Amino acid sequence: MNARYHVIHETIYDYAAPVALSRQLLHLAPRDCAWQTCLSHRLDIAPAPALQQARSDGFGNPVTQFAIETPHSRLAVRAESVIEVRSRAALAAAPSPPWETVRAALAYGARPVRLEARAISSSRPTCAPSTSSRSGRRPVSRPGVRCSPARRP
Repeated sequence: MNARYHVIHETIYDYAAPVALSRQLLHLAPRDCAWQTCLSHRLDIAPAPALQQARSDGFGNPVTQFAIETPHSRLAVRAESVIEVRSRAALAAAPSPPWETVRAALAYGARPVRLEARAISSSRPTCAPSTSSRSGRRPVSRPGVRCSPARRP
């Protein structure tokens, strides 16, 4: 069964004194996926931004960043979206590898490089943790404990 939602989000900042510069990063546009389609999206910002850019973040979510470069005492942001959500089958619980296997696969220098998961791991190729910082770490789970499958709310 499909459902259509009309979503309105509004944020208003009233400042005690005028603000000369405001830079904002918004995550207000719905993301399209296999079970959800954004049919329309509108973003209203007052005062009007001097700069505004829409892009996707590292996870593929829509992001809008903007800057207001004139003094203002109030900032109003209003997002209005219409979203269609389709029914989907329940996720099947699949066996998962032990957590230490996943940790080793995401370690700095591991091959093959798992780009999707690497985006959310703590180590980055340009900034590997030092040996001394790793030595004080304690395991987050007992060896052999399986990673949980993804859950849906």
